[in-house]
Order: sequence, then structure tokens, then C-alpha cells
Amino acid sequence: MATAKVPIDTVALTKLTYGVSAQDKASFKRMGLTAWLDDQLNPKKLENPLVTEGLKTFGSLNLTFPELHEVFPYSIRNNLVADETIYATFLRRYWSTRQVYEMLVEFFHDYLPVPRGGDDYSIAHYDKTIRSGVLGYYPDLLLASSRTPGMLTFLNGNQNEKDHPNENYGRELLELFTVSTAFPYTQDDVVTASRVLTGITWWSNRAQLDVQVKRHWVGPVSLLGWSDPNPGGNAAAILKTAESMTRYLALHPATADAFSLRMARRFVSDVPPARLLKTMAATYLATKGHIPSVFKSMVTSPEFSASYRLKVKRPSEFIGSTIRALGLELSKELKPGDATQKFFFEGNPLTELHKLSLMHGHEPFGWPFPNGYPDTANAWITMSAQVARWNLSRKFSYGSDAGSLREPDFAKLLPKSAKSPEQIVDAAATVFLGEKLPPDERTAALAIMKQVGAGAANSALRRKTEVAVGLILLKPEWNLR
Repeated sequence: MATAKVPIDTVALTKLTYGVSAQDKASFKRMGLTAWLDDQLNPKKLENPLVTEGLKTFGSLNLTFPELHEVFPYSIRNNLVADETIYATFLRRYWSTRQVYEMLVEFFHDYLPVPRGGDDYSIAHYDKTIRSGVLGYYPDLLLASSRTPGMLTFLNGNQNEKDHPNENYGRELLELFTVSTAFPYTQDDVVTASRVLTGITWWSNRAQLDVQVKRHWVGPVSLLGWSDPNPGGNAAAILKTAESMTRYLALHPATADAFSLRMARRFVSDVPPARLLKTMAATYLATKGHIPSVFKSMVTSPEFSASYRLKVKRPSEFIGSTIRALGLELSKELKPGDATQKFFFEGNPLTELHKLSLMHGHEPFGWPFPNGYPDTANAWITMSAQVARWNLSRKFSYGSDAGSLREPDFAKLLPKSAKSPEQIVDAAATVFLGEKLPPDERTAALAIMKQVGAGAANSALRRKTEVAVGLILLKPEWNLR
């Protein structure tokens, strides 16, 4: 169980990154919480060269939205755009030096989701929109999201016109993106929100947002204390009214509450303390929805420091924590896809991570509904899911991963003094779990290690180490953050 006595570096690194590496520990120890947070949220922070160079191999990421429709092979295979964005996501999550930023990117992809499958051309564009906004203000991010081709396609904004308003986005704007169902909005409010947004479109092959003036509903509108004459008549007036409504809703006190709940539920606990939510909501309103400020008010709270292991790792976090804790590196160089091959990404090691995400039910951009992937334990703790996690931990510990990742280098992970089975078990438990195993578990682990066959001394020691680490990563605590 979590206690306030757990060092803040352990709490923060476990809950705010995809996994704790030796480099993460050293950086935090050198800087402390405040400076480490500032560094992680600094948009100019230097990135891991592996990530920087690797991203260059994904051609679609470097194209503008209209260019995706013109440049081969993306022009005829829009699924490649989504795939490359997914592979880039794995590269960033598991090897980026900007771990907190990447966690926030995933959080907002769940908060304002656009799944693949509707218009895969839009996935790269939408990812850029989220990435450019997570260190700014939520009203700005919400507005930008609402005007992307991805969101307009997903929630049918392109079919929203005055004679038959499509309520999909208007409903989710209230229910999920702003005030939430905790606030008593009405069906009339949903209709009003939808009418305000009529005529705003972005068809998939266009270069920019389009406002079809004749399709816009004109006339006075009001909802939840906001009103506007909504004169229409030209694109600028229509966009102005829509922006006014969106920003008003984004800064509504009920949105501050809903935003704080969702952020704390992701990073603190499934049922966050009321006092923490009140603090975060106050910060949200005082800073006009400044995301880093709300995030910092959460992380620097006593409730956060007391929340160690109160969250179950979602699959993206479980996979990442295992990769980063074991210091695993990609086994092959990343190269651009080859359209002459039967499989465009032939030889790309990130394809194996994609398969893993599918097997664990957590593919980036894979949730088909507007509420984002589940954020509480019940969704991720089925027996089949646990067996899959056990298999993954054992496979990664033993270095058998279908060729996508190198074997773990235990000489770097464990102290040189760990030479006997007893020393190896104690050192591995301390490195990965922060404490030695209970006596009965330690005895059981040593008994299993003893069964490792004889052979060359170095080989036998390596196998015993793999077994010890694999057993430790099967413990329930490894599921938690």
C-alpha cells in the first residue's frame, strides 16, 4: 500500500514516466522534484538522438496534410500514415528523454480522442495538434482539436448543417470535453452547441479549414450562461461565435472540476481525494486552464506524494516500464518503409511493439469511442490480461522478443557485487521493486534459480539472473504505479 514515506523521486518517476531508467533516477536525484518537472515540461528540452533520428524515417510525419494525398505511397495507402504515427508514438514513449511530456500527450489523446479508421490521413495531423497544445492552455487545445480534419470526421462535424444539425460533437463537447455529466446541461444545450458549429468543415483532401456560410444556422443562441447574437453572414463571424462558445465552456467552473478529476484519475488514483481536486480546479480557473500549472499543482501536493502504487499500469505503461527498467534497446536500425516490399515496414523492430499493443488491447489511436481508453483498474485486470503481462515480463527478462529488442545488460543493471544467487535476488529486487523480497518469496526464488542447469560459469550465472529478474517482474507490485 502507498504511504507518504515513499521517497518523492520513487513516486514521481513511477507515476509520471513510462518506466524508471537508471538515467531517470540520476537526473531526479541531481535536480529534485521542482527542477525535474520544469525540465520535463520544457518545450526546448533536448531529445534522445535515437528518437530524433528515428522520427526522420517516417516520411508521412514530415508532410503537410494535403501533401499526404499527393505523395506516393501515402496517396494510395492512408493506413501507412496511421501506422507511422503509431510507430513514432512507441519510439517516443519508450525512449524519449521527455517522459512527462509523452505521458501528457497520451492523456490528451484519451481526453480528446480521434481514433484511426475514420480518416487515417488525419492521424499524423491530429497527433501534431495534440503535441503542440499540451504545454499550453486547455481552451486553446480544445479549440484547435475541434477544428482538425480528424475530429470533424470522427464526430461528424462535416455533416453538421442548419437544416439537420448533427449533434455528435456538440454532445461530446458538453459530456466529455468540458462540463461533463456532473453538470446539469440539457438536450436544448446540446442542440444549441451543435447549431453554433454548423457549416464548419474540413474535408479530407483540403488544405485548410472551410466554413460553408450557407449551411450555418443563424440566430441568437445561449447555453449555460453564455449567449451570442450568432449573426453568421461570413466565415469570420461564424468562427468567432464558435470560438466564443468553446472558450466559455472550457473555462466554466464545472469544466475545471471535470478536468481536474480526469487528470488526477490518470496520475493519482482511481478515486482522487476531494481536497486535491479542489486545489487543482482552483489552479485551473486562476490560470485560465494552463495545463502545466494544473499538472504541477497535482504533482507537488501531499496527496500525490502519498499515492504510490494506487494505480494499475495500463498496457502502454506496463510495456514501457518493463522496457525502460531493463534498459532494452532496439535490435535493428530504423529505416524508411519500402513500397517495393510486400510489407512496407519489413525489418522495422517497432512492428513487434505494435503487435504487443494490439495483443494487450491498447493500440495507440485504437479506442473507437469518444471517451478514450479506460482509466481505472477494472478495465485492465482480467486474468487473460495478467497472463499476457506475465509472459511479457518473462520474455523481456530472458531477452526473447522476436528480434525487436536487444537482451538486457545485467552487468549495467545490477551491481558488480551481485555474483551469488542470493546477491542477485537481493540486488534485482532492490533495483526493480525498491526493496528486498520477503523471506518466504526469497527462498522460493532461490529454489527456482537452483534448478537452472549447469554449464559454463558465465552462462549459468546469466541464466540465474534472467530467472531472478523474471520472477521479480511477475510480482503484483510490478503491475502498479
